[in-house]
Amino acid sequence: GMKAAGIFALIGCLVTSTESKLYTRCKLAQIFARAGLDNYAGFSLGNWICMAYYESGYNTTAETILEDGSIDYGIFQINSYTWCRYAKLQEKNHCHVACSALVTDDLTDAIICAKKIVKETQGMNYWQGWKKHCEGKDLSEWKKGCDV
Repeated sequence: GMKAAGIFALIGCLVTSTESKLYTRCKLAQIFARAGLDNYAGFSLGNWICMAYYESGYNTTAETILEDGSIDYGIFQINSYTWCRYAKLQEKNHCHVACSALVTDDLTDAIICAKKIVKETQGMNYWQGWKKHCEGKDLSEWKKGCDV
């Protein structure tokens, strides 16, 4: 069963400020499907929706500062140290993108980067939220009632 259904209903009703975009589950499902995430690298759409929920609560502007000083950005909480460019610090920037591009309403850059992470790190284990809450579970509920 899925206790989270009530939480989703709540999230859908939240009025958000202009700076921060909080997508609904079904809107994200549509965006993810259009971007080719369904079964990308063998991961069903439910995996992506579940992961985004547990990483950011679907908040495109989420930023988390970690103990090592790096920052996790956006809907997928992508880390600055390896994956994006923060200010003048090049670090590794494997996604060839500014970290600021990962916290906009347009999810294109975040999705391209997430695809790269999945390909380069062998799957979705990069995301602790996915490992803990989504891996090996029946994830069909996550796109239930959505037009995808």
